[in-house]
Amino acid sequence: MDDGLAHITSVQSSCNPEKAFNCLSDLNQIPEWNFNLAEVQMVESHLAEGILKLNGESILIRVSLEEEMKIIHFHLGNSKDSLVPRIMIRILPHPFSGKNGSGSLISMIAWRTEKMDDERWRALKAAHEYEILQIKAMLESKEK
Repeated sequence: MDDGLAHITSVQSSCNPEKAFNCLSDLNQIPEWNFNLAEVQMVESHLAEGILKLNGESILIRVSLEEEMKIIHFHLGNSKDSLVPRIMIRILPHPFSGKNGSGSLISMIAWRTEKMDDERWRALKAAHEYEILQIKAMLESKEK
């Protein structure tokens, strides 16, 4: 869903919510599901640097966590003092979504910045639609 300011995409997974949260909040695992990042390296705890495949620019990624609510905020920017919380992943247990079992409902939300032109916004939305499927595949393959 896209209203021009934000985009949300979701998937249901058989992965346990706690395992999903731990995996998705680990920046060492981000190359396994993030379509647009390359050469990701940890800078410090909860902070990594990577290269955007779309334009070759360097980007910093910091995660902040709301463990009780299973929310992961991805702060993005070109320097530590320019990091903005632009992406959020929320993991909900299946009972919330009306499903039985120990699986999860995983949603990814992205907010559009003023500097993002239509082409960049379209690329981000397309990447997130693909990434949510990569997240499901990655999490479920780790359960086997």
